[in-house]
Amino acid sequence: MTEYLRMPFRFALPFRAAGLPLGVRPESCEVIIDDVRLSVTFGPWSLSTPRSNVIGATVTGPYRLAKVIGPPHLSFRDGGITFATNADQGVCLHFAEPVPALLPVPVLRHPAATLTVEHPAGLAELFEAASGVHALGDLDHALLIAHDELSAMSASELRTRAKDLGIRGTSSMTKAALLTALAPDAVGAASR
Repeated sequence: MTEYLRMPFRFALPFRAAGLPLGVRPESCEVIIDDVRLSVTFGPWSLSTPRSNVIGATVTGPYRLAKVIGPPHLSFRDGGITFATNADQGVCLHFAEPVPALLPVPVLRHPAATLTVEHPAGLAELFEAASGVHALGDLDHALLIAHDELSAMSASELRTRAKDLGIRGTSSMTKAALLTALAPDAVGAASR
């Protein structure tokens, strides 16, 4: 039986109101990743590609509200697509072969997709390994659990934990940077 991971989008209140007439609601937006495919549903829009087509992932944000609220947004600079439900943080996935998403016909293809999911750093970690290992296994699950635990901590608590682990330069790090710095240690602890 194939394992899969289902990740919801994180909705901010203005995005709920703007998305409602478009069919973009929490129950109609999700990312599903299994051993072979990445599938994104954003109201009536969707994106599906082999998991191996994802060649990079970067946590991004914050975004300018006007550039991300409402329907999917196309970047005229690079042709990427943005499925946004908040302006705080998301993950940009880069594809080896551009994929269709905005139009119902595959005329327009996107080299990247930004997704404002519930756990951007956790999703990025699933794809960051350049080794090509894409099996959804115990380490992926441990990473998401560890990231959830870290996300619940305040920036001050994260700084203390990072200092205890000998990570330097934490006083100037944002919470997102602290989460990224602590993720490998948390996964190691979770998988032991």
